[in-house]
Parts: sequence; structure tokens; C-alpha cells
Amino acid sequence: MELNEKKKRRISGDGSVYQDNQGRWIASLDVGTGVDGKRKRAKRTRKTKQEAAQALREMQAKKLERRLQSNERQTINDLYSQWETYGLSENLRESTRQDYIFLAKRYVLPALGNMRLVDIDTNTVDRWIHGMKKMGYSAQTRKKARQNAFSIFKYGIKQRVILINPVAGSVVPNKDEDLKTQVKKPLNKVEWMDYLEAFRKTDLDTFVHVGALLGLRRSEIIGLNWSDVDFEENYIYIRRSAREVTVRRPDGSSSTSLVLNDPKTMHSRRKLVMNQVLIDALKRQLIRQKEAKLAAGSAWTDTGAVFTTSIGTRLYPSNVFKRYKKLTESLGLRYVRIHDLRHTVAVLLLDDEIPLESVSRLLGHSSLSITMDIYARNVQSVADRGAKGMADLYEKNRREIKTKRHHASM
Repeated sequence: MELNEKKKRRISGDGSVYQDNQGRWIASLDVGTGVDGKRKRAKRTRKTKQEAAQALREMQAKKLERRLQSNERQTINDLYSQWETYGLSENLRESTRQDYIFLAKRYVLPALGNMRLVDIDTNTVDRWIHGMKKMGYSAQTRKKARQNAFSIFKYGIKQRVILINPVAGSVVPNKDEDLKTQVKKPLNKVEWMDYLEAFRKTDLDTFVHVGALLGLRRSEIIGLNWSDVDFEENYIYIRRSAREVTVRRPDGSSSTSLVLNDPKTMHSRRKLVMNQVLIDALKRQLIRQKEAKLAAGSAWTDTGAVFTTSIGTRLYPSNVFKRYKKLTESLGLRYVRIHDLRHTVAVLLLDDEIPLESVSRLLGHSSLSITMDIYARNVQSVADRGAKGMADLYEKNRREIKTKRHHASM
């Protein structure tokens, strides 16, 4: 009898069950490498396929038990080191990778790092998360820390150094009801006009115009190059975003650099028409930059960026924020975050009966539902138009039905 070629495929190292040429069922499991460098396999012979499968499970359990015993001194710090080196996807952006590393080193390792893997359980994780709450950390921060720990332990299961993920059954932090949000109420139409006029007299003139007229994200504004601005066709192209990335070294020191990334989704890469107000603002920025270049002389670095420092290097988001906040105070304006300018664009457009799809495409959302969830539910006029639309539909149908019945009775 030939070998059974229809046997179920297993992951390498998990073993296999097959039938030999004498009709016997064999359970086979890789148990390591011999001194001669050749692979060693343990085998069990049984009369039925079911008995062979059971024998394989028993061998797998013993193998795992021996492996766990050999790793009983391994700590979460040890597992983290392997996870950071081998567990993070190579497709991750460097900025995202550094975010994961920061979360682990800031919240997970100080509390759990020195614990042995065999000693940690769900109760330990719950106590850790609860301890973070008592220390004043927000639910969002605790949730991110929990997700980070989950990822580390998930890698441990993959490497078969632990059996279960202790984070899986832990309590997920609820949203803080009394947490003070940083989100500000969007500008109304008068405030919006005041912002554009007041900032025109500052070095962030064009920056605020781009944010308040197109609703771009701060990272997208900073990522703009002059090659993205088409003054002939009056279009501006959103092709990249800029983000600060902090790399923390083993000795505790760190360095921060600006990284340009491609848009995360196809919807974030977009082509937007420019109105005359925005065109004029961009031309003012071009003049300012030429003047700065003359003043800097040989110190000028030509980066091609629209928004630059006095020596031509691209602006850092954190520095823009500081300058922006200081200007809103000195100009006597109600402070809203740069990202709230994006919210303002969305709310004003929806309130002015611009179709939801047009607003969603302008903002670069991947779906209409995102725009709806974030903005439309907070715009009363959207609900009012819906209610009025149904009332108008009722009256229209009532008149049509009345007319039909009148004709039918004649």
C-alpha cells in the first residue's frame, strides 16, 4: 500500500500522522538535532489513525512541557528583546515601530519586565492595569499599554515559550467619563474668518490657510513640497506626511528626526483644487521663503519644502505647535488645535449642505462612515435636512395619492 498522500498538512515541527506500506499508522514528531547534525524524530506505531493522532498529541505535550521547563527562568525582559528584534513586522513604518518600542519601555517593562514568564497570569495583568489607573494614566494610555503587552505575549506563544496569553482574559479599560478632552469646539464662521485674517500678518499665514481651507492634517501640511503645488492648473497634491520619530538607544539617550512617509491609504493620496484665496496665500509663502533664502546665504539648505525654517530645513511638528499656540494667544483668538481646523472645515462644509461624499474625499477618509461618525453626527443641520426631507416626501406623496384617488372617483 502506498503512503497516504491526502494526509492533512501540518506546520513544520508540529509532527505528522501517516500510513506506512504495511497499513500501520505512524505518529512522527521532530524532537531536535543529533550530535551528527541530523534531524531526530520520535515515532509511535498504532493500529488506527485516531490512535496515532492521540499518540502525536501526547508527544507534542511532552515536548512542550520539556521546553517550558527549560525556559522557566526566562523573564518578560528576555521575551521583549526577542520580540523587538524578530517579532515586529518588517513592513512597519519606522515611526510605528518606535511607537511600539516606546509603549513597551515606558509602561510594560518597568512593571512586568523582571517577572518570570511562568509566574505571570491574568490576575497579574489586571493588577498592573489597575495600578496604572491609580497612578493617573488615562484609559486610552492603559488600553495602548495592554495591547502592547498582548502583542509581546502573543509572540511568546508563537515561539512556544508560553502556553496562553495572560493578557487575553484581562479587563479592558473603559473610557474615562471625567477625562478632559483636548478636542476643541470647531470655529464658527465668524471665528474662522477672523483666524484667516489675523494669521495673515504672521509667519504661519499660509500654514493656517492650508489647514483652514483644505482641512489637511498637520503632518500633511508639513510634508508639502513646492513640486506638489501646480499654479498653472490650480491644484495641490497630497503625496506624503511628515512625522517626528524618536529613537531610544540602549544607553538611555535618544535622538529625534523628521521622517517623510507615503500616505497610509489610497484615499489619503489626493488631488485638491485651489481657490484664489489659497493661491494667494501660497504665493505669499513663496515670497517669504525667497527672502529667507537671501538672508541665510550659504547656510540655506534647499529641501524643496513649502514650510521651512530660516535656513531652509523642513519644519518640525512640535515647533509648529508651539509657535501656533503662542500666536493664537497674542492675536487674541479662541484657541483651537491645528487639527481642530480640520474639524472646522468638515463642520462648516456639512452645515453648508456640501455632500458628505465631497467632504470625505477632501479630508482623505477611507470611507464615508468615518466622516459620518466623526463629524456629521455633530452637525445639527444634517439631521434637520433629513427630517425636513422626510416631511417634504410625506407631503409630496400625500398630494399624489390624493390626486390619484380623485381621478379614480371621477
